[in-house]
Amino acid sequence: MKRVEFNDILIADIERHTARYVTFDSGLNVVTSNDNHMVKSLYHTLGADVEFDRPWDLSSKVMAVRMSVDDKVYRIVRQGGSLAVFDEGQLVLLTNSITKKLAPKLAEIYDFSVYLTEKSDDKKVVFAPPAFTYMPYYID
Repeated sequence: MKRVEFNDILIADIERHTARYVTFDSGLNVVTSNDNHMVKSLYHTLGADVEFDRPWDLSSKVMAVRMSVDDKVYRIVRQGGSLAVFDEGQLVLLTNSITKKLAPKLAEIYDFSVYLTEKSDDKKVVFAPPAFTYMPYYID
């Protein structure tokens, strides 16, 4: 797996006309808050389905994460079920499919993937949702 560092996150509410922008330092960062929305927003932007503690209208939120993977810069943008992945500023994926499209793209970027066996009778092995890649590092 390549070295992955999160550089920043932008959370914008297009209905309330508010936004929050947070940058992360290289190395270890400790993120704390009363409601854990910053970490949950990061996790959500990367493809996880997250339950926020209080009612949060995700349809009005636009979230963007910039990350460095080795020496390349990527950005992932999510609004509702739509996701866009940018590689050095170039759009490389626009999708609403987390498991079938986003997971393989992130596996390619990270040079690392997680697989699961489908619950169907044929027990086909498929890409796990991206949330499984980060699960050991996230505690709610």
